[in-house]
Amino acid sequence: MLSRPRPSPLHTVVHGRALRQAQRSNSVQDQPQPLVVLMEDDLIHTPESPFCSDTTCPCREDPLLLAELDQQVTDGLLTPDEATAIVLGKTL
Repeated sequence: MLSRPRPSPLHTVVHGRALRQAQRSNSVQDQPQPLVVLMEDDLIHTPESPFCSDTTCPCREDPLLLAELDQQVTDGLLTPDEATAIVLGKTL
């Protein structure tokens, strides 16, 4: 009967590390992935919401809209961070 050679300690460490990495990658694959929702609606600009979330939309560069926001910051109605969020379309 032939005996199998014992694995070296280095082989055991490398194999164990590879096994742990494989187990981690399998656990990530088993988790549900987020859904990507594509927006196909027309962009909506209203007096209440003049800025949209589209980074290529010219609403972000409209001097009249930006002046209105600047005035609201000056009047203390908005903080500069709030005004920035509005221009970036990050408000509800």
